[in-house]
Amino acid sequence: MASSVTPSMPRYALGCIKDPYDHRDYSITPFLKATSLAEQVDHSPLLPPVFDQGPAGTCVACATAYYDKTFQKGLEHHWTLAYIYSQRRKQPADEGMTIREAMKIIQEQGVCSLDCMPYNVQRINVPPTPEQRKAATPYRAKSYARLNSVIEMEAYLMTNCFVAGVMVHERFMDAPGGIIPMPEPGCQYLGGHAICIVGFDRRNRIFKFANSWGTQWGDHGFGHIGYTTLQALLMDAWGMVDAPERG
Repeated sequence: MASSVTPSMPRYALGCIKDPYDHRDYSITPFLKATSLAEQVDHSPLLPPVFDQGPAGTCVACATAYYDKTFQKGLEHHWTLAYIYSQRRKQPADEGMTIREAMKIIQEQGVCSLDCMPYNVQRINVPPTPEQRKAATPYRAKSYARLNSVIEMEAYLMTNCFVAGVMVHERFMDAPGGIIPMPEPGCQYLGGHAICIVGFDRRNRIFKFANSWGTQWGDHGFGHIGYTTLQALLMDAWGMVDAPERG
């Protein structure tokens, strides 16, 4: 997808870096459940409260750890962005991270709760303590894989959420009701952003997603993006497969 990036400062922080294709990446297909597709799916009631990443480029950590991992493990835990983001490869520069990198950290190390490691934008480069690492260990992911088509996305959403990296244009940030418009020819792109896709409406061909710009944005912090619009803006999409808790 051809795009240009404007040097102007976005009103909301971004922070998703595109993952280049790697032939070693797993496909999501082996992890899909053999079940009939529903007409509508909405996992948002099983998510923690909408998060506001503030001025830091922590959208990937928010989408993977806070939203997706909390959905997998249950609302009694809210998993922290800080554990993931503080270990990205590009620190100390606040340039964001890739979705693959975030999920790899969760697969190899796990992630601890928000109570265990609070989110503080002034401390996003401070790595976990030994105690926080120990608390994270039981909550590792089993695996993670790319989603390559709308059909895979719908099938995966029957039982899971997934994380998508999208290119953001100016009208994305202003979207009334969180309804994301198609990019116009020649539009300026502000950068990459990670969102957690939490449901779909097959009849209207729309995905629902949790954003990390606070409840004042969009539909009380949620957004809606058409299938074709997501395909036009998509950088990459990933599903994280949960594993049993380990001591």
